[in-house]
Amino acid sequence: MNRKIIFGVREFFVTQLNHWALLPIALLLFGVTQNISECEEPNMWIWLAMGFLPFAFYFLRVFMHRFFFLLGGHLVVLVLLAFLLSFMISPARMIYLFMGICYTIYSVVLRLRKNDFLDAKVVMPLAVGISAVSAFFLRYMGHSKWDSLLLLALIAVFGLYFFTSYLESYLHFLIVNESSTGHIPEREILISGSRLMGIFVLSSMAILFLASHLEWLEVIVSLLREGIFVVLRLILLFLPKWESDTPPMESAPISEGAGMALSESGEPFFLWSVLETLFIIAILCGLVALIIWLLIRLVRFIRERMKWGRRIYTPQVWESVYDVREKCALEKKKKEEEHSLFFRMSVRERIRRLYRNHIKNVSGRLSRAPEHRETSDPALRTAREWGTILSEEELAPLYEKARYSSENVTVEELRRMKEVCRRKVIT
Repeated sequence: MNRKIIFGVREFFVTQLNHWALLPIALLLFGVTQNISECEEPNMWIWLAMGFLPFAFYFLRVFMHRFFFLLGGHLVVLVLLAFLLSFMISPARMIYLFMGICYTIYSVVLRLRKNDFLDAKVVMPLAVGISAVSAFFLRYMGHSKWDSLLLLALIAVFGLYFFTSYLESYLHFLIVNESSTGHIPEREILISGSRLMGIFVLSSMAILFLASHLEWLEVIVSLLREGIFVVLRLILLFLPKWESDTPPMESAPISEGAGMALSESGEPFFLWSVLETLFIIAILCGLVALIIWLLIRLVRFIRERMKWGRRIYTPQVWESVYDVREKCALEKKKKEEEHSLFFRMSVRERIRRLYRNHIKNVSGRLSRAPEHRETSDPALRTAREWGTILSEEELAPLYEKARYSSENVTVEELRRMKEVCRRKVIT
């Protein structure tokens, strides 16, 4: 199963989810506009067609790797939208264009801030809050006729939210388990899970739609509203009334001639005019410098972010995994006793030094052969592997005892190590 297609389907559902979650805001703009001037009724077919606008912006973010091309593509889509809405009255057309401009700004900012170019999903509490606040203000302005549109949009957001959640959980499952599982039946998991998810979401949406048109539910809601109002009236009734005990202060009459007469202002000293001019020039220069600096930072920021490629997911890196094999490269000693003459002349260190020099000489000879050139690095093999390649059975046991064991190493073992290192190597 191609994961890019699944990511594309997820992006389509998320864009539609966000689009229908913002419908209450568009209806609120229509309500305010109709109270001010003449405006058309909101057209749901136009709003449905505008749902493809953020999805088209997603493809622009993916395929446009130059900032000016990215910005130009968004502007072309906006101009096309304005041309298709030219048959409408100006206020309604301006509302749709305003939503399109908001989508454009969000898409460009999203391209500069995220690596995967995917839209963020509106959470359900926020969508419910937007619908509730918009419904309250629309009813306050006398536009209760759009309650059914708000309810249908909220039910659609509910269904799309669970579809996107399922796809995100499915993709997360694949990414987490692909490094520890040999084969994952991706297609079978997707089909079986989608069938169950579709049954659950569609049945839930149908139940919500039927429950929203029941008369007894409206009676319960009205009773609940009246009960809340009664409780609020009781609370306000028992609250103490605030009365001010401080008498109002009376202003004393001003007697004629009691105050000091203001002197007429003369012309200011010329130095103050010069300082004022210099201060204004300094402020203007500072503003120009600040604008130039911000433009330079903006250009650098755009160049840096436009270099990012599309990253669907970031593979997990295990930093705790390390290689425990012996490395034949010279190690830097940190302890002072290891630099002493007695330590370097010990039998254990002499055996290790013989092994190191022997492997370096052998790897130098093997590097001349074309078939061993890539595998002749001493650090790529352990002592056991070198002993097998060189047919020297005693090489690894002697070295491992001197390198890892805490047992005493004898002079006889040093002599045997010297004999092993003097043998002719057959390459």
